Amino acid sequence: MNSIEGEDIYSHLLNFFDVYDLQVTPQGYTFFFHNMYAPFEEIRESFEKKGYFIFLRKKEDKKMGLLLKTPPPTKEITHLPLILLALTFLTTTWAGWIRSQELVKLGYLSTPIVGALSFSLSLLFILGSHELGHKITSIKHKIRSSGPFFIPLPPFIFPLGTMGAVIKMKSPVPDRNASVRLGASGPITGFILSIPILIVGLKLSYVVEPLKIVKGKEVIVFGEPLLFIILKKLLLNISPDKALLLHPLAFSGWVGLFVTALNLIPLGQLDGGHILRAIVGPENFRRISGVIIGLLFLCGILLWEGWLIWAFLGLFFTLGGNPGALNELEGVGKREKWVAIFTCLIFILTFIPTPVKIIQIK
Repeated sequence: MNSIEGEDIYSHLLNFFDVYDLQVTPQGYTFFFHNMYAPFEEIRESFEKKGYFIFLRKKEDKKMGLLLKTPPPTKEITHLPLILLALTFLTTTWAGWIRSQELVKLGYLSTPIVGALSFSLSLLFILGSHELGHKITSIKHKIRSSGPFFIPLPPFIFPLGTMGAVIKMKSPVPDRNASVRLGASGPITGFILSIPILIVGLKLSYVVEPLKIVKGKEVIVFGEPLLFIILKKLLLNISPDKALLLHPLAFSGWVGLFVTALNLIPLGQLDGGHILRAIVGPENFRRISGVIIGLLFLCGILLWEGWLIWAFLGLFFTLGGNPGALNELEGVGKREKWVAIFTCLIFILTFIPTPVKIIQIK
């Protein structure tokens, strides 16, 4: 940092803050202030034009600001999102084909292509809508973002044919309200659009005599989230001696609910992590994260081994940190608190304690 640049930054800070201390760091500048003279959005845009992100925090009850150099823009492959979408369509159709072959053998489907396309197209629609919710919110709040990038995986590696989709945030979230909106927008969108797909899929599913189909076999049983149980009861009201064989469209809706619950786990930079950190602040967020990781380990031991993987991922996410919003001096609004409560309700309706288990039918 040369002295001329430092003087320019200091004089620019005085246009917006009552600065009483300024320190130069290898990454930029740290300053302490009493008052702020303009709306944060105006300050944010002004400093980004000078090549800095401005973070506002509290340190020992003192108002502190950080000016960090904006990273240079990264070059992206223009057509990569479309290439990944096409590959994910192929792998999810492959996964749907494999799942549909059993239904064809049992006489419920005439051809596996019907089930394959029902599964792949509806699943891509749910996953894409989730990321579109994030994308629209990021545009609204002037947050630079990429994607979405779908993640294809062959079914012999992962039976769904995909690990979902992501978008990459290229600039920080402006404030805590925006953090709540950004974190909630994807799960809410995916949740709402999963419901009609699940309803139609359940209507198309097959009520069967379980022993006639699975006697003497090892059977994969998928757990049912609360919303799934409610819809199945309202739409089908199956007697206890019957079982439900899911149409691929219904299974896609199930996956949509499961993905929503996973994204709402309040850890790291998952959607739930963004929401919780904005609501409770960084210190409480770190404490709660430790409790959540412990619960995931416990669930992995008692309920489903897959939660052990998520516990380790949660530990990795937590160690990696969550940078939070640019301006964390202002609290969260009433509307955003209601949005956070709604996402908690969605998590309760979609969480599956034991998503998958294998049982032997004798």
